[in-house]
Amino acid sequence: MLMSYSVTPETDQPDKLLQYANTYGINSKRWWLLTGNRDSIYQLARRDYFADEDMGMQKTSKDFLHTENLLLIDQDRAIRGIYKGTSAAEVDLLMKDIRKLLYP
Repeated sequence: MLMSYSVTPETDQPDKLLQYANTYGINSKRWWLLTGNRDSIYQLARRDYFADEDMGMQKTSKDFLHTENLLLIDQDRAIRGIYKGTSAAEVDLLMKDIRKLLYP
């Protein structure tokens, strides 16, 4: 399953995310487009997903947060890998690592 969190939840309300999903044929059983409280999303991204780790500077809770990172998280919620979503080679590696988890 894929999960994407909105970096602008104040504008990305559930109805807009549903419209986006419908426009691009996103299967909601396989890809969740998530929104919610901005502070909670940003805290989750920074604390649990290390979204700012490669930025090289400390940001405040009010700074805009965006990352191209894709995280592979196993069924025990452990991070198994972090991949640059803009790199075809890293996305290929992600796909291989997913198969390793699914078919050990």
